[in-house]
Amino acid sequence: MSSLKSHDKLWGYLSIIGFVGIIFSGLWWELRGAPLRPGGSMLVLKIIPLLFLLRGIVYLRPRTVKWGLLIACLYLTETLMRIVDPFPVNLWAGIELSFILIFIAPALAYLRGIKPHSP
Repeated sequence: MSSLKSHDKLWGYLSIIGFVGIIFSGLWWELRGAPLRPGGSMLVLKIIPLLFLLRGIVYLRPRTVKWGLLIACLYLTETLMRIVDPFPVNLWAGIELSFILIFIAPALAYLRGIKPHSP
């Protein structure tokens, strides 16, 4: 693996912010923001896969970042399905969508910057 340049680190840090944002927005969404049932729903358990990846994402381990990208696609799908719902669900879906994009784009840039270069 090549040494990290400052912009590669920046992409990594931005992806961490996005990933943590997905966790917090998912928790808020299902507990207070726009739960399916008043008082919260068991859909809050959808955050568990993200918690398993959190440590590896924080340490910017490439394999974990790749797994995070795969799992983020599931959250992206749910968010895109709920963004057409009426207010306030679409507001929370928009917030989560922004965190998902803040994770995906920098994570891809980070992974591209750290890939080994061929001679």
